[in-house]
Amino acid sequence: METSNVEQSNFHLDEDATRVLIDQQLNDAGWEVDTVNIRYSKGSKPERNKNEEIAARIIDFIRQAAIGEALLPFENRVDNALDKILSRQQWETPQKQWLQAIAKQMKATTIVDNVALYSGIFKQQLGGIKRANKLFQQPITELLADFYRALWAS
Repeated sequence: METSNVEQSNFHLDEDATRVLIDQQLNDAGWEVDTVNIRYSKGSKPERNKNEEIAARIIDFIRQAAIGEALLPFENRVDNALDKILSRQQWETPQKQWLQAIAKQMKATTIVDNVALYSGIFKQQLGGIKRANKLFQQPITELLADFYRALWAS
């Protein structure tokens, strides 16, 4: 088995040099990164929606690299998932409204979870989780899981 040039030269990078190299590679790929200045130790804190969006985009990038699947904007994935769910059966208008609200919220915040289902538009305009469970005749969380499976299905 042949060793790479890096292995043959006993190439070594410390943590700072590794960060710079990775930042440059991510910048070249179109990512906005700066791990020298944006660090927890310097007061940067995770931002829920921003970090979830970054994670979703990383997943998309990895899928593309691993299986050759074309990169697809997250918003398009949400639309495709909604279309898949809607095409499975005839939905009543209130059910469609819930599914469309889930899609809209995903586009806005990337993640829709149980906490989101108990608040905001889901509670104030759509009647809350208990109403959804009754409308769909199953826990809305199961339908949400189906939505996520459709979101990342090829």
